[in-house]
Amino acid sequence: MLTIFKQIAKLYKTITYEQDKVAEDSDRGKELQIAKDLLEEVIEYVDSFDWLKKDKSKEKVQFFLESGEDYDLLCKQYDISKDTAYNTIRWASKQLRDKIGENTVSLIKDGYIEEARAAFYQGTGRLGIEKFVISDLLEHLPEAKYTTYYLEECKTELTILRNFSLSILKNYLKAMDTKKMAYILFLLEGKSKKSDLYRPYLIQLLEGKIKVDDLIEIGEEIQEELK
Repeated sequence: MLTIFKQIAKLYKTITYEQDKVAEDSDRGKELQIAKDLLEEVIEYVDSFDWLKKDKSKEKVQFFLESGEDYDLLCKQYDISKDTAYNTIRWASKQLRDKIGENTVSLIKDGYIEEARAAFYQGTGRLGIEKFVISDLLEHLPEAKYTTYYLEECKTELTILRNFSLSILKNYLKAMDTKKMAYILFLLEGKSKKSDLYRPYLIQLLEGKIKVDDLIEIGEEIQEELK
């Protein structure tokens, strides 16, 4: 059975070989390049050895890989038995799989690139929930725990995560007119008769007690009073 290291190397070779047979700008050519780019990220992570904590383990595994995965040379170099050598590499392989994702390589091979990317990023710590939602939401969230629900039963919870996501916030901010926002902040924080009249209703809006359309309607009445 191939080690995880050879599986990665074999898949990279296969993708590179197939790339040479198709046009670079074809749909298949583009798909292969995306797969190759992700696999190169995986290979870079493997070569970093960040997935192993002990320096001695890193040294042995690095020697093993550089020797062409020769167990005999590993045994001779570190004066260890064949069983110890096998156990060392088996243990290191498990550490790597735990980090890059158990199914990441097979997902890339089968063409599920985004699924593989998500598995790889999650395993290597790049997909924690804190990367996606507003920080104030985090203290209200429970610890991750597997149970048996259908997603259709979790509509409210999914909506909460989406509404408080950093991406949604950034999209809102892109649509914001800074001059208009400055005016609204003046109505909330400024010192004027107009601010005094608007402020209570802006506070109610921010507290979720009234809707934007309600505030606009109230604003029309205030404008009449100010004439």
